Amino acid sequence: MTYSDNIPKKEAARLVGCSESSIMRHVKNANCPLPYRIGGRVYFSKREILAWIDEIKRNNRIIPQNVKRTQ
Repeated sequence: MTYSDNIPKKEAARLVGCSESSIMRHVKNANCPLPYRIGGRVYFSKREILAWIDEIKRNNRIIPQNVKRTQ
């Protein structure tokens, strides 16, 4: 048995925490991994979506005010 990480648009939107139309808006704005079509339906790679979510979390991390930034 082979493992496939294809997830439908609805599942991808649920993982991201937005609506299906919002995830497609992210695709249109080139903000998230590109989907692909299988049999006329839109699918995403679960691995790519989870990596994208992790990247968003890393980039939007709030730095406490009492910690100085080093450059």
